[in-house]
Amino acid sequence: MKRLLFLSLAALAIACANAAPATAPVKVAILKLIPRVGAKAENFSKLDRHAREAAAAGARILVTSECYLDGYPGNIKLNPGLTLEQMRTMSEPIDGPYVRRACALAKELGVILVFGFSEWRAGNVYNTAALIAADGRIQGTYSKTHTRGEIYAPGSEFPVFDTPHGRVGLLICYDRQVPENSRLLAVRGAEMILIPAHSPSVQLVNEDLMMQVRAYENNAFVVLANPFNALAADPDGRLVARNADRDAEGIVYATYDPRVRAERSRTPMNERRPEFYGDLATPR
Repeated sequence: MKRLLFLSLAALAIACANAAPATAPVKVAILKLIPRVGAKAENFSKLDRHAREAAAAGARILVTSECYLDGYPGNIKLNPGLTLEQMRTMSEPIDGPYVRRACALAKELGVILVFGFSEWRAGNVYNTAALIAADGRIQGTYSKTHTRGEIYAPGSEFPVFDTPHGRVGLLICYDRQVPENSRLLAVRGAEMILIPAHSPSVQLVNEDLMMQVRAYENNAFVVLANPFNALAADPDGRLVARNADRDAEGIVYATYDPRVRAERSRTPMNERRPEFYGDLATPR
């Protein structure tokens, strides 16, 4: 009995020693890769190669762009004439073969992977990002809620996930432009807001500046993973990483340091007075 107790305590001690404390800085890799519509094998091969490079460089969180796996086919403007049936052939369920491969890759590399794909679910296609834990399991998913100009069915939930590196919330592309979305994640405890996106038309106002504001007002570390403009902003609202070379592919690295967030005693989040905000939930 004493030997079993000793072994159990030893195993617990090892597990605690190996677990990264939530207060430690973590390296994030934004995979700035331009996918080709419908070319899942090609896109995944490129992801695999760059994910391995990022993990070897010490990144523990990897973020792909919006619907990276299949190239974001559901955007009507970018892909006019595409039908729901054609979308069906490009999408896959949450247990589909490429999602399983993404899970295996995350487990092999020991990284958290935010993986964007078109998800087939209950007769509809959703614009989904899966949060894959470092042990290879799907910790949860987020489906884009504001699907303007898309074939995708809208999602309806804003989950926040506990990770070894802090609490993570997800948005997708246009979701970032509605301020209530980021604020809701922050109120629910998100320390990092990771945003897969896909917008060939890069605009300073609704990308760089808006992400800096979202980070500052919500005291959060914000990542925008657009294949054409990848960036990260810290809770002070500063751009800490960026690659806006539209046609360049590669990895953009940024470090999230929780101490920056913790040291901000006076923030818009701390000055909120929710008793006055009832009208925010009123439909137009």
